[in-house]
Amino acid sequence: MVEGSADLTALNFYPKGVVWGTDAAIVQSVASIVRLLYQTKEVFMMNWLGKTMTVGAIVCLSLPAHAQSCRLLHVVEGKGAYSVQKKVSAASTPVSPSNWNTDFAVPGGQSFRRYTATVRAKNGGKYSIQMNLKYANGTSDKVFDEKVSLKDNQVLNLSGAPRLNAEPYQVNVVVGGIPVTGNAYSVSAAGCP
Repeated sequence: MVEGSADLTALNFYPKGVVWGTDAAIVQSVASIVRLLYQTKEVFMMNWLGKTMTVGAIVCLSLPAHAQSCRLLHVVEGKGAYSVQKKVSAASTPVSPSNWNTDFAVPGGQSFRRYTATVRAKNGGKYSIQMNLKYANGTSDKVFDEKVSLKDNQVLNLSGAPRLNAEPYQVNVVVGGIPVTGNAYSVSAAGCP
């Protein structure tokens, strides 16, 4: 035994009588350890595995949709920004447009299976939210259109698929509503392979 090291065989962690250093001894030792864990620690291991898988799933699901290998899209007229923070303006009038629309540029030559948007409401309320995929021929597909009650700092993830054999040039996200005029929010969008 090396000076200053613990005798792990005394803890029944390593099988006694095994000469370390040969391939056969290592294989035999690993097999013994696995058998030992399986027999005596099965309940512990299953609980640990269950907790580990649950935590992993929660972490994965709590990530924004575009954090899972998606490519963030630039805000149109956003000077290179990938997200924007806004306060909901009053509804549009013939004299004064609202600021409810935010457009994100889809890079040319890229093909994505789905597009996502993430809206984080700084203030709670009932928001009117839409997500549209805009195409070069002047048409668009509305992939989300709902009134959604959000709490302070709550995140809403949206997702939509493009048409077959066509890629949008912009993702348009509309966040507004008269009841939430003055409320703040942030929004970002991404394309996912």
